Amino acid sequence: MRINARLEGESERKFREILEMTHRTQTDAIKEAIAAYHRDLTRGKTDHAAKTLEACGFVGSGAGNPNLSRDYKKLLGRHIRRKT
Repeated sequence: MRINARLEGESERKFREILEMTHRTQTDAIKEAIAAYHRDLTRGKTDHAAKTLEACGFVGSGAGNPNLSRDYKKLLGRHIRRKT
């Protein structure tokens, strides 16, 4: 496939910088950019959503009782009794 594209302003500056930094031809730089963009798009929406939530501080992780979802009522009751 043959592609003809016009780059101006910031896009042109960035593309020239990429070519200078990588010593790639325009064709090779475009092919690598397409490959990277494709990887990003096909990585999996679940993975992308989780990373976005983590970056926002919405999702965290920690250590705790591995059976907490099963035993939470018993553990909560025990904790409340200790406080009184």
